[in-house]
Amino acid sequence: MILTTSAVDDREIARLKNLVQAPVEELTPFERLDRISYLEVTSAEEVLLNFVEQYTLFYGRKGTGKTMMAVSIIKQLKDVFGIETVCDFQLSSNFGVYTYIDIERFLDQLRMVNELTKGQSEAIAKRAVDGMMEQGVNGQGSLMTELDGKAVCFDEAYKYLDSRDSTTRLVKLFSHFISQMRHFRVSMFMIAPHPDMLDKRARRQIDNIGECYTDPEHFWDGNKRVYVPPSNRSTLAVVHNLSVDEKFEVEVNVAQGGELYDTHVKTAFRSQLLNDAKED
Repeated sequence: MILTTSAVDDREIARLKNLVQAPVEELTPFERLDRISYLEVTSAEEVLLNFVEQYTLFYGRKGTGKTMMAVSIIKQLKDVFGIETVCDFQLSSNFGVYTYIDIERFLDQLRMVNELTKGQSEAIAKRAVDGMMEQGVNGQGSLMTELDGKAVCFDEAYKYLDSRDSTTRLVKLFSHFISQMRHFRVSMFMIAPHPDMLDKRARRQIDNIGECYTDPEHFWDGNKRVYVPPSNRSTLAVVHNLSVDEKFEVEVNVAQGGELYDTHVKTAFRSQLLNDAKED
């Protein structure tokens, strides 16, 4: 869906996928070579590796395909590398198996930590957050058990990491929580209208930052307004890999990407996209 891949025998693909997911130290030298070769088989896999155990922010104005881009890449990570998905919003049956997690549960635990450490230093509060991640609070269980090694997507992350409230202790603790998730091999995806809307502590964690664009539904051919169906439109992300200072592009078909998720409130753009896709 995102990028074309080269043709390889299905049984061989299955074998190589198992090598990718297996601990490297358990592989024979020949299996390690096969694993490396598989990761280099196609440009699609090479692009996807930029997002594995990395923090990625997609931004753009409303309707530019930010969520669609993130969900499409997560879907590819699941299909190609077997990385499980956790989201704080609903995905559709077309996506397949995923885990929905209520962001309010995170915030409630952070509020509890904030309350329990009131009057104490910020360092003590952060250590309490670390304990919350590993052991849970009040018997609610460890968050990291649910997130370890998974692809995690926070839609509208700026609501929890608002730069305008960066001095509040809760935002500081949530930013610390985000930073600590690196220790648990999380592939993080955040979505926001603009990077500046995120707390600076969260921005410092970002490895990839991608601006999204979506082809318009109509264009003018002389004096004639021509409609472009979703199957002929694309969402494009120009992604800047900050660690190596390189840029690459990822393209998603609008009709395919739009069928993968459900928004909490379907905007006019989203509803029209789904209706158009059904008509195609």
